[in-house]
Amino acid sequence: MSKKEFDVAAMLNKPHFEQAVHSDMLAPDPAVPTRVRVNIDQLVPYAENPRTTQNPNYDEIKESIRNRGLDHAPNITRKNPADPYMIKDGGNTRLAILKELWEETRDTRFYNLDCMFHPWTNDLDILVGHMVENEARGSMLFIERAVAANSIKQKIEAEENTTLSVRELSRRITELGWPLAAQTISQLLYANEILFPVIPETFWNGIGNDAVKKIRKVIDNARKFWESVAKPEEGNFEEIWKQVFSAMDGDAFDITEAQNQLESEIAIRLNSPIMAVRGEIQAITQGISPGGVRPTNIIPENPVEHSPKPIAPPKGKQISPTKTPPAQEVSHSGEFESSEAPEIADVFVPQVPMQQPAAPIYAVAYGNLIDQPVEALMENAYILAVEFASYYGYESCVQLPSDYGLTGYQGFHSGYFLSLPDERTQHHLLNHWEALCSYIYLQCLASWIENDNTAEMQAFSSRYVLSWVPQKDLEGANTAIPFFQCVLASPAHQNNDEDNSVYAYKAMLELQATVGLIFRRFQSHQAQQGA
Repeated sequence: MSKKEFDVAAMLNKPHFEQAVHSDMLAPDPAVPTRVRVNIDQLVPYAENPRTTQNPNYDEIKESIRNRGLDHAPNITRKNPADPYMIKDGGNTRLAILKELWEETRDTRFYNLDCMFHPWTNDLDILVGHMVENEARGSMLFIERAVAANSIKQKIEAEENTTLSVRELSRRITELGWPLAAQTISQLLYANEILFPVIPETFWNGIGNDAVKKIRKVIDNARKFWESVAKPEEGNFEEIWKQVFSAMDGDAFDITEAQNQLESEIAIRLNSPIMAVRGEIQAITQGISPGGVRPTNIIPENPVEHSPKPIAPPKGKQISPTKTPPAQEVSHSGEFESSEAPEIADVFVPQVPMQQPAAPIYAVAYGNLIDQPVEALMENAYILAVEFASYYGYESCVQLPSDYGLTGYQGFHSGYFLSLPDERTQHHLLNHWEALCSYIYLQCLASWIENDNTAEMQAFSSRYVLSWVPQKDLEGANTAIPFFQCVLASPAHQNNDEDNSVYAYKAMLELQATVGLIFRRFQSHQAQQGA
């Protein structure tokens, strides 16, 4: 009797589901990959599939399957024979489409499938398999990738009772078949663990890696500032930023607006001027400041609460802007009647030594200025002020004193005055902190003669020219202006020839030196008068 021959290939391709049909005992699943005939009622999607949103190509895939049938049946697996078959490594979209088409057509080609069964390995292998397949077949949301990366991390750590570093996790996930760089994993984990619980709708609306980087930088810089200056009783930073961001969660989430709201909330908590807070955080962002500077106020405790009476311009001249607040009566008693010279401590001349003769820096950087008469210095200051203001869009506010018959204090002034901006310019300045700082800075350079507050000068006084600036923004000038100067001087600006800030910075330096020299001439004049 001859031995019976077996066709191994035929046996492997024979539908395994036909075995033990009439038996009460379940047959074991194949120990090797085997083709199995199943129907869609015996198949379930992978419960932990990272993709929770519909494949963006869903409709195209459905039409293809309707017209061509299923070109590639999904791979399937299961833990034990008592469980339904489960999609192994991608195919959940195809399964959902087959069920829809079966309900719509009752065509059996959408019901019965010949699938390749793979023996069960472990949850981690299945999860990574789905991630690889999902990324290959259709774009996934960033947050879906983040949830998957976090789930893989938790599974490995639970199985091995350990804690993985980002670099080690990158190595392990790449070995499993999903190549991810450590930097990418860091962003994914940060998004899932820190941001997603606070702004879930924003993530489901599709923000990605670049947005997460920006948000992370905004929060980290604000946190560094807060923790360097805040007192325990002023609140917890985690609660502050989460409250602000959560309130803005949605499909219209704007990172810049979120940053502005966060800085505003910090300013309120610290009872500090918002512009100064923004200036310090900006300095931290630029690497200029290590933090630790808490903004303080510069406005007097009892400022004059009314606007001075505007002066009438000479014929043919209009004080820019043309729109001027209504005139109000002003008392000319007290300091307005004083004819004494201003005190040195009341004078704002940044970076110009007050107690010594002209500093050598002028001889090096601005040697041509030292020998100029004061009239030429004033003319130069006016030109520089117009140039400086033009970089920020308010050059029309820079006025030439001689056009209005103004002689300053005993013939001395900074060469220019600032006039009140129109409403459009005010709005522009209030929404751009560098521009606002530059405006306040120019006014500071011109304000050293204000102790001679004649009626004619009041339309150019700080109390009038800055009357439109909110109190908290104005109070921040003493902190924001130094950081504004630092930002202009930062390497990021100075190494970019196309950045207008390079020229603004040069104009600022020369203007400082010029006004400083004018003030020195004034000091010499005062000394001679007193001799």
